[in-house]
Amino acid sequence: MLSACPTCGIVGLQTSHTNKEPLKVDPHLLLLSSADRQYVQNNILDIKEDITVLDHQIRRLRTSLSNLRRVRKQKEDQLKRRKCVVALIWSLPVEILAEIFILAADDGHCVDNLDTRQSIPWVVSHVCQLWRNVALSTSPLWSTLRFLVSTIIDILGVLFLDSPSLESSLRVSCKVAD
Repeated sequence: MLSACPTCGIVGLQTSHTNKEPLKVDPHLLLLSSADRQYVQNNILDIKEDITVLDHQIRRLRTSLSNLRRVRKQKEDQLKRRKCVVALIWSLPVEILAEIFILAADDGHCVDNLDTRQSIPWVVSHVCQLWRNVALSTSPLWSTLRFLVSTIIDILGVLFLDSPSLESSLRVSCKVAD
């Protein structure tokens, strides 16, 4: 017999109380009396009903758990946003932020800026509106193009070898930094 908790609605199993003694089956005795057979069949039906109720309860709890996980994820996202608002980076003056961007862009490494998605100006201009405004108004970020020679050779190969009808006139000017 199943009964629900009046507070939470969780169903708990209780054994049915009958006047009949619990069925004692002798493993050596293969035949049951008709009364014992009926008792076992009723007991089987009760157990199946209990399993059905428990399956329903499991589905309901899984749905509740899924909803709780979704709400928890939303709260984690809110927490991250709130932490970002109070982060010290937002208290930096715009001029210092611009200097940080310039120093990051001029770190001495030859990064292939022809893949603009990896260049410092591109990256910092896609973080947030403030950084975008600072990056776009900081002309030194955009005044230098650094690239790998191998990339230019690949581009020229495609340009001249794959486009034979193109007039081949190219002027290259390079300055080697110390």
